[in-house]
Amino acid sequence: MSEEKNFTQDDLGKIITMTTECGTYYEERIVQVFCDICTASFIGTMREAGGFVAGHDAFHKWESNRNAAAAHGLIP
Repeated sequence: MSEEKNFTQDDLGKIITMTTECGTYYEERIVQVFCDICTASFIGTMREAGGFVAGHDAFHKWESNRNAAAAHGLIP
């Protein structure tokens, strides 16, 4: 398994090969993404950036649905 890497803005655009316990990623570009709702950001591989964006999307949808249900008295 490869060492953990703390990517920074200096790494943006670099192309790397990364081996994890799940497999090897070839030609992975380092990118920076932002959550459109809470402005959290992430710098890392495109693969992990996709997970970050999808995770924030899922959380904020859950949060919105929960707030709507609470407004209608459906959540204790």
